[in-house]
Amino acid sequence: MRPMKVFMAWNYANYIDAVANAGKQEYRIPMYVNAQLPAALESAGKYPSGGPHPYYLEVWREAAPSIDFYSPDIYWPDFAYWMKRYEFPGNAIFVPEARMDVAAFNAMYAYGEGRAFGFSPFAIDALKAADSPAPIIMQVYELLESMGICCRRHRRKRKRGLWFSIRPVREGCRRWPSADICLRQRFRDCGR
Repeated sequence: MRPMKVFMAWNYANYIDAVANAGKQEYRIPMYVNAQLPAALESAGKYPSGGPHPYYLEVWREAAPSIDFYSPDIYWPDFAYWMKRYEFPGNAIFVPEARMDVAAFNAMYAYGEGRAFGFSPFAIDALKAADSPAPIIMQVYELLESMGICCRRHRRKRKRGLWFSIRPVREGCRRWPSADICLRQRFRDCGR
């Protein structure tokens, strides 16, 4: 770690902690910060440095105890790699911004393997449900919502994963016009 970046992270975290603590005095709600992850060769000053980047999470966790969870904006390839950087005891996984072009697959990963409680692709508010067919991310959210009871039961048991296969459509499967993917719930005790 570079001393200047640690200095920036410590001071931002200290300030944000004071703001979060003051907010908690007025409203008893969880406070979080999200991290804009830099591109591979970006240096401080080229992106908003000093935030809760994975390399500086220890600094943030020490300097900002009023923060309840840390969330990454994931626009870069290797979504799973970045998600895992934020999987640590006590941190609830929430992805407040992500790439729209691969959002359907990343949403499945976030909710299934990452046990996220939220995932929001950038510009989702610009999608129109009236489009035919509906955008694939809307179809994925609809499917995940239908699996909600099942997913909650398995989350309590600390199980991870959604099963999907690329096969011809058969009864009990969901087919998207834009992709030949069959995704279905495979948990045996879902009660549905």
